[in-house]
Amino acid sequence: MNYQMIENVYLTHHKERTLAHVKEVAETAVRLVERYGLDMEKTRLAALLHDISVVMTPREMHALAVARGMDIDPAEEKYPFLLHQRMSKMIAEEKFDIHDPEILSAIECHTTLKKHAGMYDKVIFLSDKLSWDQQGVPPYYDRVMEKLEESLDAACFEFIDYQFENNLLLMPHQWIKEAYADLRPPMCADMADIAALTQLRLKYLQEDLGKMDEDTQARLMIDLPLYFEKHLNRDIFCYLIREQGEAVACAFLLVTEKPANPMFITGKCGTVMNVYTEPAYRKRGYGKKVMDALLQDAKNMQLSYVELKSTEAGYLLYRAVGFEDDVPQYHLMKWYNR
Repeated sequence: MNYQMIENVYLTHHKERTLAHVKEVAETAVRLVERYGLDMEKTRLAALLHDISVVMTPREMHALAVARGMDIDPAEEKYPFLLHQRMSKMIAEEKFDIHDPEILSAIECHTTLKKHAGMYDKVIFLSDKLSWDQQGVPPYYDRVMEKLEESLDAACFEFIDYQFENNLLLMPHQWIKEAYADLRPPMCADMADIAALTQLRLKYLQEDLGKMDEDTQARLMIDLPLYFEKHLNRDIFCYLIREQGEAVACAFLLVTEKPANPMFITGKCGTVMNVYTEPAYRKRGYGKKVMDALLQDAKNMQLSYVELKSTEAGYLLYRAVGFEDDVPQYHLMKWYNR
């Protein structure tokens, strides 16, 4: 590939600043791939072409996406400039005759990443963020570089986590949400954890309510696994910390959807349940870790609020992660089916 041909496209359209950016991204990317034994030529091409759609306006991008019958993410619909990564892939393929799937994939997701991202995807994604097109050093630079010492995955997760943590995404694209979930450290429970969730639920109940009679415990041993099979990662999300392969701490987030009102505009809200740590593992900060993971997911799910009932023992933890005392305007009442 004649790199000058690529540069000329930027220069012909008076995009000197973008050209400087993509060259810097290419330099950063080449330094990264030296660590991982990837192809430098492919990496350089992906970097130089990742913003080639700068020659189009957001309106033109949207019109072309519609004309081509492309699926348009709600974030792209609201902010059409987000289509630029997909438009750049199209230009690379159709105008520069690039057909290498790894190059095209890296161009296509350089802004949002995506689930099951490949090595080139992650290298271009990170290089674009580390060589940003603004003044100075990115505020997340040190955090991401530190995680790069662990792995590409850890660094990608750290950047996306920074974006969510600081509410920097105007409207999260589905791809970045999927990439975030895909890269997230293994704290979220899945179907393989149902036995552990059942045991942690029983231990929590016994500590909270006192010793249960054998009939009640036997019924819960049957009902709880059935509940988790039906609801886990649908409307209840469970967070685990493991030590030597054993689940030793947990928190549950129950998500419900109601008719929206000004107090919970999305109509979606969460309830924290079953925050529990095995006695031998307390005083290690595990409660805060599971709550941080839970609340980050609550943000990603766009829950209007998350509520809980706190014991005196848990009050300072919940205050520390952002919960506030809620003084009800109404009498809290319940009807029991007895």
